[in-house]
Amino acid sequence: MAEGHGGDQFAVLAACAIQTSRILLGTSITSVFVRTAPTIAMAAATLDELTGGRFILGVGSSHKVQVEAEHGMAYGKPLTRVRETVEVIRRLLHEGRVSYQGETVRIQSFDLWFTPRHSTIPIHASAVSQKITALCGEIADGIILTRSTLATAAVIREQLAEGARRAGRDLDQIIVTTLLPAAVGETRREALDALRPGLAFYAGFFPRYDRRWPNTVLWKRRRRSPRHGHAATEMRSSGQSATSLSMLPALPERLNNAANGSRRIGGQESMCRS
Repeated sequence: MAEGHGGDQFAVLAACAIQTSRILLGTSITSVFVRTAPTIAMAAATLDELTGGRFILGVGSSHKVQVEAEHGMAYGKPLTRVRETVEVIRRLLHEGRVSYQGETVRIQSFDLWFTPRHSTIPIHASAVSQKITALCGEIADGIILTRSTLATAAVIREQLAEGARRAGRDLDQIIVTTLLPAAVGETRREALDALRPGLAFYAGFFPRYDRRWPNTVLWKRRRRSPRHGHAATEMRSSGQSATSLSMLPALPERLNNAANGSRRIGGQESMCRS
C-alpha cells in the first residue's frame, strides 16, 4: 500500500491482515523522512505479528516536494537516510534495543517493550536513480521500481549488481518488483486515456520523474515555461476533474509500453514481481 493522502497505510494493512490469510501485504512505500526509524520498526513488527509473517516493509526517501511542503520536515541526504533507517530498523528488530549516531539518524536509546514475532523482516527499498538502485543492491532484500518497462530490466540489474558486489551479496537473492498503473477499457486508447492523469501528475509534480521522462509534453513545456511543468498539480488544486487532463497529448510510445503489460485492479497501482 502506498503512502500519501489515502489513509494511514499501517492501519489499513492491519485491517487487511485480520481479514486475509495468504496474500502478502506491504508498504510501498513508507517514507524514512516523515516517520522515525523506531516508529517504522514498531509498525513493521506489529504487522508481521498480525499477518503471521506475511508482511514486507517497503521504505523509500519519498520526494522533497512532499516531505518539506506537505509534512514540514527537513529533507537532505536521502541515500544516507535510507541506509541508516534500514540499519536501525534491522538492529532494533533483532536486538530489541538500539543506540545509533549516524549522519541523518541519531538515537540516544530506544528499546522495544515487546518481542517481535520474527527478528528479521523483509525490507524492500524504492529506487529511481542509479545511486539508490545500487544502494538497494547493497542493503535491501528487494527493490521497488515505478512505471518501469521491460527495456529497463537489464540496466536495473547492472545497477543492482554494482551494489551487491560492494556488499558481497548474491544478486539473485534480491527481489525485483515494480509498481505499474493499470487500466481497462473498450479500446486500447480508452485504457491509455485513463492512465494519462496519473502520468501527468507524476511528470508534472515530482522532479525526479520529470527528469527521467524528457520526451513527455509536460517536460518540453517546462523547458519553455516552468509554469506548464505543474499543469497536473494546478488542475487538481483548482478542482478540475481527471477528465480535464484529456487535453494532454497521447503518451509517448516508450511510456505506453509500461501500460501494455499492466493490470487493472480498481483503478489502483498493482505491484508486479519479476
